[in-house]
Amino acid sequence: MKELISEIIKERRQALKIPVAEIIQRLGITTEEYRDIEQHPDELMTVVPLTKTRKLCDILAINLLDLIDDTTTEPSVLETTLSRHELIRQKRKSIGLSCRELGDRLGFDENEMSLLETEPDHIDSWPIAYIKELAQALNVPSHILLV
Repeated sequence: MKELISEIIKERRQALKIPVAEIIQRLGITTEEYRDIEQHPDELMTVVPLTKTRKLCDILAINLLDLIDDTTTEPSVLETTLSRHELIRQKRKSIGLSCRELGDRLGFDENEMSLLETEPDHIDSWPIAYIKELAQALNVPSHILLV
């Protein structure tokens, strides 16, 4: 049986003997927010912004893509040469969707989609599960948007 992300995080923190207080201080989150990460299997995927997840992975010396079991596929040249926000805009246009239409598919408003295309790091405020949904809607490997 595959180990839950919350268990991996907790076990790794304990193995490294890092106190919860140190983690929450370094992440800039509350004790309750961190406890949720260790207690709820889907918390890291559905609630925690990517920027905090990356930082937690750095603290615990865990590879993000291994943690979330993201099987990578070879990206196209386009996917490796464009920045994430440019790739999102290019892929959305190539499949013939407006920002509003893409937002409707994902449950976000047009303004949020525009921010993804104009602000280089805006996607880092999204949890991994939402980023994976976006990648699927745009038909790009999710790891391209996660790293």
